[in-house]
Amino acid sequence: MTNIPWIMIAGTGTDPLPAELETVAHQLGVALARADCGVISCGWAGVDRALGAAFVAELRATRRDPRDRFKQVLQRGRTPSVEDGESIDVEQDAEEYLVAVDRADVVILLAGRGGTYLVYKHARRANKLVLPLPATEGDARRAFGDIRDKFDRAANLGVTASEFAALDRPAGEAAEAVLRLIRQHLEAREIRDGDYLKADSVVGRDNEAAFTRLVREIQRTDMLGFIGAGASIPGGYPDWGTLIDRMRHALPSEIARTMAWVAREDDMLMRAEHYRSLLGEDYGRFIREQFDDDAGRCGPLHLDLVRLPVAHVLTTNYDTLLERAHAQAHPGELPLPTDWKNASDVESFLRAARRRGERRRYVHVHGLYNDPAHVVLTESDYQERYCRETASEALLSALFTAHAFLFVGFSFSDLDVMGVFRNTMARVRVSEPLHYAFMALDPRTHDPTLVRRRLRQKFKIDPIFYMYTPDHAGLRQLVTRLLATTTPA
Repeated sequence: MTNIPWIMIAGTGTDPLPAELETVAHQLGVALARADCGVISCGWAGVDRALGAAFVAELRATRRDPRDRFKQVLQRGRTPSVEDGESIDVEQDAEEYLVAVDRADVVILLAGRGGTYLVYKHARRANKLVLPLPATEGDARRAFGDIRDKFDRAANLGVTASEFAALDRPAGEAAEAVLRLIRQHLEAREIRDGDYLKADSVVGRDNEAAFTRLVREIQRTDMLGFIGAGASIPGGYPDWGTLIDRMRHALPSEIARTMAWVAREDDMLMRAEHYRSLLGEDYGRFIREQFDDDAGRCGPLHLDLVRLPVAHVLTTNYDTLLERAHAQAHPGELPLPTDWKNASDVESFLRAARRRGERRRYVHVHGLYNDPAHVVLTESDYQERYCRETASEALLSALFTAHAFLFVGFSFSDLDVMGVFRNTMARVRVSEPLHYAFMALDPRTHDPTLVRRRLRQKFKIDPIFYMYTPDHAGLRQLVTRLLATTTPA
């Protein structure tokens, strides 16, 4: 029973209730029961009685025991307003709302004439989400104004300021919105606490469903892989931010001091542009040193990656880790390199992508380290590749439309590539995702639910998350699981 979300109800404590307030309390009680929540109150008349009675009646109608989901906190000797559920005795009347708040996950306020406001104040001190229905007036209206005027995103985890403000509507409509905000808050709390990938969490269940869809897609079609820097980092190669910092440190010390302001530039492409111009003829040497074969080593992850059941692989990485891993994992089977700038190579790749049984091709869409002049790293490189030339955009668009992709180690911060992806998916007007991604997320900086919604809607990508760690250990776990699931016995 530890997974039951507990909702405290506080409000007007006298009978009879106004007809509209009685209706709203009843409506909320039924909705909370249907949402598999638990309800805790102080067992008073009025709102506690109306909502509690409706909640218990709905539980009994669906053959659930109220003792598991309904609690009333009362001073010893006081009779509860609803003769059902579990009673929790306290010694003093002031302890009633203190104990109830502390045991609750969320507090809902309906009207109130002083005592409800005290509940609100303690709930805020205890860092509980408080959802007042201002249309019921009284303390609920006062608490709503306090929260709205000094809205704190951390205190209202999972709820935006505009979503909270939208509670100021007719009470019946607000009651419907409250259930959605409760779900968002509880899911955001799972994310914050690092539990969002557990099998029984909301995000975990979404992950499992996406993984099942991916397996079915692999069994039905020849997918293509798109592999990003998250796969090269474990091999010893720098990530984007580290690479740009190394460019700065490669500058002569006297130039680095005079150009310190560049390090404060938020636009990483522009920082790379500045540093490249300052490196001059040393730029090519710098790129070769950072990404040559001696700078990185194939590991178990890379051997697993090249065993994935994908026909061909595109990558934005400048290194040859994948080709070297392929040679180790598939002795005697040489992959075919494809030069994205060579029309003949690309034509051969496009034809091979349409046929089964072709030798795998590894396509470096942003160039290889041994040809620094064609590496896409700076602002001008991106403009040349994706703005002035139309071939790259047209080729990627054709591939994204004709083939299902599995993205691995891709951060989706590559706005030019993702811009092509977004435009392509908007033109084909599909309603469900066509592609999949193994994606690292840090719950301290990203909300998996929002990221999933954005990727599915804007890019038609179904993400499967793993917990971000510097070594991307979770990525290999997903890759090995996919191999175990799709490799014939």
